[in-house]
Amino acid sequence: MKPMSQNNVPFIKGTVILRKTATVYGCLIPSFLRRKISIQLISAVNTSSDNLKGKLGKRVYLKKEITESKGLADGESAFRLKFNWDDEVDIPGAILVRNEHHHHEFYLRTVTLEGIPGHEKLHFVCNSWVYPARYYQKDRVFFTNKAYLPQQTPEPLRKYREEELEVLRGKGKENDMLEDWDRVYDYAYYNDLGEPDKSPEYVRPIFGGSAEYPYPRRGRTSRPPTKTDPKTESRLNVLKGKVIYVPRDEKFGHIKLSDFLADTVKSLSQGVTGLLNSVFDKTPKEFDSFQDVLSMYEGGFKLPDNILLGKVRENIPTQFLKALARSDDAQILKYPMPAIIKEDKSAWRTDEEFAREMLAGINPLVIRRLKEFPPASKLDAEIYGNQNSSITKECVEKHLDGLTVEEAIARNRLYILDHHDTIMPFLRQINTDTPSKVYATRTLLLLKDDGTLKPLVIELSLPHSKGDQLGALSKVYTPANEGVEASLWWLAKTYVTVNDSAHHQLISHWLNTHAVIEPFIIATNRQLSKLHPIHKLLHPHFRDTMPVNTIARQIALNADGLFEAAVFPRKYVGHWTSAIYKDWVFTEQALPRDLIKRGMAVKDSKSPHGYKLLIEDYPYAVDGLEIWSAIETWVKDYCSFYYRSDDMVANDPELQTWWKEIREKGHGDKKDEKWWPEMKTLDELTESCTTIIWVASVLHAVVNFGQYPYGGYMPNRPTISRKFMPEPNTPEFEELKKNPDAVFFKTVISQARTMVAISVIELISRHSEDEVYLGEREQGWTCDNLPLEAFERFSKSLVEIEERILERNNDPKLKNRVGPAKLPFTLLCPSSGVGITGRGIPNSVSLQKMLRMREKARSYCSAVKNSDKSVFVQENEESSNNSKMIIEGRVILKKKTLSGLKDQLKSSILRSDDVLVGKKVSFQLVSAVHSDPANSKGILGKASYLEEQIKEFNGLADGEYAFKVFFDLDEEVALPGAITVRNEHYREFYLRTITLQNIPNHGDIHFLCNSWIYPTYCYQNDRVFFTNKTYLPDQTPIPLRKYREEELELLRGEGKENEMLKEWDRVYDYAYYNDLGEPSKGQEYVRPILGGSAEYPYPRRGRTNPDSESRLSLLKGIHAYIPRDEKFGHLKLSEFFGDTVKSLAQGVFGMLDAVFDLTPKQFDSFEEVMGMYKGTITLPDSPSLNKLRKNVPTKFLKALFRSDGAALMNYPMPDIVKVDESAWRTDEEFARQMLAGIHPLIIRRLEEFPPVSKLDPKVYGNQNSSMTRECIEGNLNGLSVKEAMKSNRLFILDHHDTTMPLLRKINTDTPSRVYATRTLLFLKDDRTLKPLVIELSLPHPDGDQFGAISKLYRQANEGVEASLWWLAKTYVTVNDSAYHQLISHWLHSHAIIEPFIIATNRQLSKLHPIYKLLHPHFRDTMSVNTIARQIALNAKGLFEQAVFPRQYVGEWTSALYKDWVFTEHALPRDLMKRGMAVKDQNRPHGYKLLIEDYPYAVDGLEIWSAIETWVKEYCSFYYKSNDMIANDPELQSWWKEIREVGHGDKKDDKWWPKMKTFSELTETCTTIIWLASAFHAVLNFGQYPYSGYMPNRPTISRQFMPEPNTPEFEELKKNPDTVFLKTVTSQLRTMVCISVIELISRHSEDEVYLGEREEGWTSDSLPLNAFERFSKSLVEIENKILERNNDPRLKNRVGPAKLPFILLCPSSGVGITGRGIPNSVSL
Repeated sequence: MKPMSQNNVPFIKGTVILRKTATVYGCLIPSFLRRKISIQLISAVNTSSDNLKGKLGKRVYLKKEITESKGLADGESAFRLKFNWDDEVDIPGAILVRNEHHHHEFYLRTVTLEGIPGHEKLHFVCNSWVYPARYYQKDRVFFTNKAYLPQQTPEPLRKYREEELEVLRGKGKENDMLEDWDRVYDYAYYNDLGEPDKSPEYVRPIFGGSAEYPYPRRGRTSRPPTKTDPKTESRLNVLKGKVIYVPRDEKFGHIKLSDFLADTVKSLSQGVTGLLNSVFDKTPKEFDSFQDVLSMYEGGFKLPDNILLGKVRENIPTQFLKALARSDDAQILKYPMPAIIKEDKSAWRTDEEFAREMLAGINPLVIRRLKEFPPASKLDAEIYGNQNSSITKECVEKHLDGLTVEEAIARNRLYILDHHDTIMPFLRQINTDTPSKVYATRTLLLLKDDGTLKPLVIELSLPHSKGDQLGALSKVYTPANEGVEASLWWLAKTYVTVNDSAHHQLISHWLNTHAVIEPFIIATNRQLSKLHPIHKLLHPHFRDTMPVNTIARQIALNADGLFEAAVFPRKYVGHWTSAIYKDWVFTEQALPRDLIKRGMAVKDSKSPHGYKLLIEDYPYAVDGLEIWSAIETWVKDYCSFYYRSDDMVANDPELQTWWKEIREKGHGDKKDEKWWPEMKTLDELTESCTTIIWVASVLHAVVNFGQYPYGGYMPNRPTISRKFMPEPNTPEFEELKKNPDAVFFKTVISQARTMVAISVIELISRHSEDEVYLGEREQGWTCDNLPLEAFERFSKSLVEIEERILERNNDPKLKNRVGPAKLPFTLLCPSSGVGITGRGIPNSVSLQKMLRMREKARSYCSAVKNSDKSVFVQENEESSNNSKMIIEGRVILKKKTLSGLKDQLKSSILRSDDVLVGKKVSFQLVSAVHSDPANSKGILGKASYLEEQIKEFNGLADGEYAFKVFFDLDEEVALPGAITVRNEHYREFYLRTITLQNIPNHGDIHFLCNSWIYPTYCYQNDRVFFTNKTYLPDQTPIPLRKYREEELELLRGEGKENEMLKEWDRVYDYAYYNDLGEPSKGQEYVRPILGGSAEYPYPRRGRTNPDSESRLSLLKGIHAYIPRDEKFGHLKLSEFFGDTVKSLAQGVFGMLDAVFDLTPKQFDSFEEVMGMYKGTITLPDSPSLNKLRKNVPTKFLKALFRSDGAALMNYPMPDIVKVDESAWRTDEEFARQMLAGIHPLIIRRLEEFPPVSKLDPKVYGNQNSSMTRECIEGNLNGLSVKEAMKSNRLFILDHHDTTMPLLRKINTDTPSRVYATRTLLFLKDDRTLKPLVIELSLPHPDGDQFGAISKLYRQANEGVEASLWWLAKTYVTVNDSAYHQLISHWLHSHAIIEPFIIATNRQLSKLHPIYKLLHPHFRDTMSVNTIARQIALNAKGLFEQAVFPRQYVGEWTSALYKDWVFTEHALPRDLMKRGMAVKDQNRPHGYKLLIEDYPYAVDGLEIWSAIETWVKEYCSFYYKSNDMIANDPELQSWWKEIREVGHGDKKDDKWWPKMKTFSELTETCTTIIWLASAFHAVLNFGQYPYSGYMPNRPTISRQFMPEPNTPEFEELKKNPDTVFLKTVTSQLRTMVCISVIELISRHSEDEVYLGEREEGWTSDSLPLNAFERFSKSLVEIENKILERNNDPRLKNRVGPAKLPFILLCPSSGVGITGRGIPNSVSL
């Protein structure tokens, strides 16, 4: 329904979020600007005849600003809009936005429309600056977040789509000077790096557009040419704040330019490097010692107060100087400690670390497998002569661990880091024309047995002094540990590192990520509409890249820029990168292709991701392949949604134009290469997009965000060498002998350049607060559900990958992951915190908002000093020994209700003002790192208290409140692993969760409490709660172990074994079923104690009191002790159940008897039965009814009357009679319900004929069946009994042996009249069952030892025989209904689960993985079972009143418990035991069903298999071996207690699993979950749909089969309906039973279904991902179930009653649905 205005005109509500300009306004958008911003809707349905474009709606202006709007970033404002509904416009597909202000632009983030018919919301994700209208020819257009291929675009939007692309291509502006408001994307060469007007030394070639200097294109800026060279673009004067054109929407954080980077530019342009050179002490251009270097990180050193320093201070902008100084401008060169030296100051010098960084450093992209020896050059020998290596076998074979070179190559043991061919062509120029002194290098390495690399030899090469054509002059160095040889070896490694550092910075980083991506960005904006799915896919990966590259051209790549100053090629930087670009191949940027090209991997379908790594412990490749595979899967899932065939790719005009432009313009110098994909197939599209995303995100992250951790310590990654290797007999060689450190520092980059370089890489290695990481996207980026789901899977997979990366880093066998420097390889961990972390994969090639990050942090720290609610004190790397952080926490708790009445629910102990806020509720963090020596427990933090209430907080349930709390997190606590809670109020409250926010390196930490906290006087110790981290006992952090043990002691009730348990006690203990009788009332209320004896074995229940128990007064409500956290909805008791108990206790049965008409105890006709559902029965105004109304609580009475008490028994129509009121009577439906009803668990395949009894003949005589072949073979379709059995066509529903032992007592001592029954059925060709014969048996009148007296009844359609057959089926159904309710439902789900619940709480800590796995499946079960003992199982209770065993209910269930076998409750074992399935590995789930259309088994096996897969994946994360299971003390105690105590009467049975293996654990847990969820759901939630119509499932038979020649037989002939109704459950009991099963068949609003769990239940990502897969699999299963129900060939799925089998559909709505699998045995 559309919203209506006051004039009843439908309208659409809109919300606009925009940002003010950076310089103009204050906090709010001024009203004069609001009135200047208008929006028009564009129809996606109707086209204007004038211009063939979508019809426009009326122009609407921004209205009132929303001052309190969630989700706004700094500077953003939200506004309301209201559009009148216009049928001409109909559904909008785009909007026009107009800014009529004369001067000011604004940033439009989103527009959201609500109230559009058929659309919940329409989102327009704009993210664009909108300038005044005078700057545009047309108003700005923005499309909805729907993606369309060009040919699928709604007709009214097509011209808008085309025109928008023309604007972005700059149509008509090809030769204009581009202005700030222009949105033009176009190409240019790199013709802006030189400044020829300055002097000849600043001249640089134009890169791009020539065969000599090929290069990727950059974005066009349209600056005027230089005066000296018209082909060179002039450089703007950054000192005067000139702005280089970049499309405004591409700029940093939507501000003009990063101020901090601008200052950096000014600093460099004013010659900072030169000024700083003379400031330092003894030697002005290099460090004097390693201590000098370390002083930059360990406290710094003061600069002399001299004239030179004063000049520096005058010329360096304050921000830049402070960035260098780190605090004030006096103490310069104090930096964070780089990770490479944080743990060990000298490990970087080792050969092991030198080699490891080739696999796990910041340039792990170059090393390759050696395939020929000696290494050969690919340089043109005619130009460069012989450039092959001079390394000989003799110099390496002594280090090959006994191998020859050939053997080492054959075994993939030799590797090379080759920087020879890439450098040699430029070496003469570099060494001659620049201060650099560099070698071309080759490094050979051996793969050792432990998976690490050992450097064997380094070759240093120079061009021949007499000319390049004469080849190289090379010298070889081998490892040495002592003397000058060791120093030479160290220097040789340094020259290698200089080369690798330069290649890393200029090639791997700049060229292969920044530069090559820019043409893709330009082409994407020019040729792919924002409506195009590939634009939506790629756009997040282009964020900020163009402005970063613009800055790089201004300060790094330019003449005399940062690269030329700090990297060895100096002024040949551009030449070198251009030369290497000649060999760039786009397709080889795909990680798998790159690894194969370098010989580091081979294709192998059996290996993860299809590739076998030849160095298995190659961290970059191992982690990278996981991420590549995740991206590839995401891209394939996404693209396949839009492109259903290769033809759709080939025929997409925008896509084809895009790809053509990338090849022919963006990378135009490579346009003729044969390797370009043709972009004609879906495979080409997905691999290309995967490669683009990989390069822009992952590859860039590897080469960028580790720069400071690895390169922030210059000696580890020098980028310049200034001297050649000292030669013998020279002063330098002598100095090397005496002082190798001094020679090293004279060789590498100077002190001043180090300072500048480190300042820059520290800056660009940081992550900002608003970084957007891989796997994250702006909300509402698309409205297409399948892509959204695919992206969600992608995001989850990245979390899982990160978890595995961290696990690998903790594996001591993987030596390359950490190495001697103790620096774990985390560069490919997708997520990161703020700052320098050495991890994190942003979506794009960007250096995010550095100024804003730094300035926010500083202002925040400043604010913190004046606040007691601060969150941050110092950056991690600068924190002092006494540093601490203020952590904000969030507490969600619930009040204690004062009564069960709804009108009192609003009363509460919680008021937002003063009741709990303050000192009443306190919290202390418990350290997971440090223990208190006094008690060996985790150190406690300072007590914190509830602060202000959070007034507006999403996700709160009724009655819940959220509060803030602030914690001091100091070094003593370090990392919290638990929290203690103390309640000093006089009432309890329910604590749901505690969340600690932004813990360093851990993000948010969650505590899922879900517990009632009583006042402190109720406890000996404060309550303790653990984080959602999971630990096996021996893996628990030591500071938490005693807390873990003490918590379990409390739950076991140690010291309270003989005490009366109080409401606040949290004790789980066992008791017998000694509370069912009430002997004080009289002998007829005496019942045996069930459990603890051979005569009456039984599962244990939860202890309520120490000894044999009295029953509490029902009139006063049920308050039997149950651990409070187990109670319904955390209230005292369900009100309705309480009322039900009172109603029964007050004798409802007796008072109702007299209310009914002709026959007070049965229905008179089937019409009267149907009257309960059709509302046709009214009660007389009699004294009996008035008495009833007085004594029965209103709620219960109204539940019976269904409305106001006048129309009795107006119930919902049960599904079994909803479509056809008589189908339930058919043989087909009678048989079908054995396979697809509420009790499809008993039928079994007949394996012997006649059926044989297993009862002891010494006690019961001959109980074998009296059936003969003659009575059935006429109905076997021509088969003999033997043939039918052999072909698996005969089945039996056998209730003989289970009923016979108690039958004499039941028929003698109770009003019931029951038979023991056997029913034989035949499987027809259409896979339905046909009942053949029913045997009704009674004990012999002379005694049990004489066997049974049996009578057979066969199918008949006419006469009294048909009536007899109908009654025979009724006696079978009575047996089956009782067995369903008392055995399958009560005993086999409710009762047997309770001991598992008790043992789990007593023996498994909440930290234990099996506790976390099973706990959701125990919800409310103890409460339900307590109620059952109070109103159902008890003497004269519901079961005894309404189910045929009457007072023998307990004895019957106990007798059948004797045969209970836990392992046979696994569905596959149950099916095989009953002969309904056989193992068959070729069938789904490994089993072949002998009735293929057996709905319960078909659906059940799918659910079982899904649970089993989930359990196996979950358990395998925590248990890596069988030994871990056998040696888990909590697990073993748990299992022992279940066997010996919980099911103690069965403890000696041999079938119990020993719980020593993984398979035993997983099958046990799967069985528990199956029983508590799916098994119980089948038995419970179909009760009303099938049994709500009593004639279909009667639970009592009150008279025997009429015998010939009796009045009953004559009545049967005349009126069989009357006899039927006299035989089955009476009217009164039917009414009560239906009331109860209607109640328990309902799903509540807060039902938690299988596949659902509370958010934050664990912090372990792999289990979370496994659970996500489990949840998805259940959705798929449900879809398959519904599909099967629609298959007319599967006749058992719906049947004559037209009642589909949906009991195993996992989901459900509220109420009676006949479907849904809740997690647990609950009502």
